[in-house]
Amino acid sequence: MLAFTLAIVAATLQVPTTPSASSDAPFVAVAKAFQEAWNRHDMDALADVVAEDVDFITRGGRWLKGRPAFKKHHAELHAKGRRDATLEIRATHVQRLTSDIVLMHVEWTERGDTNPDGTPRAPSTDGIFTWILAESGGRWRIRASHNTAITIPPAPAK
Repeated sequence: MLAFTLAIVAATLQVPTTPSASSDAPFVAVAKAFQEAWNRHDMDALADVVAEDVDFITRGGRWLKGRPAFKKHHAELHAKGRRDATLEIRATHVQRLTSDIVLMHVEWTERGDTNPDGTPRAPSTDGIFTWILAESGGRWRIRASHNTAITIPPAPAK
């Protein structure tokens, strides 16, 4: 029964399998704005990329509820171990679920962050955001996010 229900839900979404790059532009712009704000360490601009009622799970597993909690957490990070860190968005994968909801996976690399004691971390950390973008008032913002750091090295090629 569950498989049948899931098949019906999937069929009704009618997600295009190969969206064009131009149709993805508004969503890729959200990722670019996130990266630029992060790299400038501009917490006002970073918070402006998320919805007022954002649900944001950090790579450490903290659940930030709402834009003020998101901004406070990231301001604390950038005042300490992330003050010299840079974020590179390596790839974006977009699936339009409805006319005003988008699922997006965003591959990232962070460089230059430090441990809480100030010692350098590995030269870089890779990860993936899973974002739900929602349109409100003609603007796309991150409504939900789950951030995952990749801690297992990729399997060797066969």
